[in-house]
Amino acid sequence: MVTSAAASGPASTARALVVAVAPVLLPGGLLWHPLLPGRLPDSAGAAEAAAADITR
Repeated sequence: MVTSAAASGPASTARALVVAVAPVLLPGGLLWHPLLPGRLPDSAGAAEAAAADITR
């Protein structure tokens, strides 16, 4: 295996850590912050469309 000085070191380790940890944190963030009521511009319209069970 050939390695160079640019392929090792603290920056490479930090990038590898970000790549390894991000997939674990993303679902956690999505579950921690669910859709908040009142944040949609037309929440009544969105609820009506969801209840109508339309498919396009």
